Amino acid sequence: MLNATSNTPLLFKVSARIHGNGKGKVLFAWDNQAKYMASTGTSKVVHIHRAINRRGLRFAAQTTRLGYVLFRQITPPGSGICCALEWNAVGLKLAIVQQSSSILVLWNADNGTNEQINISGRDHLCFVKFSNETNHLAVGTTRGTMYILHSDIKKTTTIRHVKSGKIIDGKWSLVGTGNRFAWVTIDKHVHCCDEQGNVLFHQNLN
Repeated sequence: MLNATSNTPLLFKVSARIHGNGKGKVLFAWDNQAKYMASTGTSKVVHIHRAINRRGLRFAAQTTRLGYVLFRQITPPGSGICCALEWNAVGLKLAIVQQSSSILVLWNADNGTNEQINISGRDHLCFVKFSNETNHLAVGTTRGTMYILHSDIKKTTTIRHVKSGKIIDGKWSLVGTGNRFAWVTIDKHVHCCDEQGNVLFHQNLN
């Protein structure tokens, strides 16, 4: 990471070499506790950086963050670059989506393992978002199909009777407000469902 101005302290930086030698965009995401940062580029590899304190030790709540060190590398199975990185609410699971792929990769910070889940068959994933209070994941595709995945039990629910254009954005409700998810598609349709996949609302904005 480069400092924005000459007066901004540089905490750490990540070499362009690991992201693809300076070609293309870099995608990155911090977990909510700022213990980990995930980054990826045209190299197609996801790099997990772990926070360290002043003594170079792993970050703990009572210590002062100094920077981040490369901790783990994840190579997703597809040939496309990664288009989405998303941490769960407590920063222990990272969801990874690649272009032109139906496979969702979940990395577990507790044990360092990752698993691959085929969500949509031949339909390509383009969007992923963790709930703010549970381990439910909203996973969207380029054809407009939305899935709700419970990442603990690997149960996937397809949102029925809702399909329009590519999913371009979405948000889960705030903690304590019913764990609902709303999303918008490229053809200007807005939908809302609960964590069970029941459609609660639909509006055509055209």
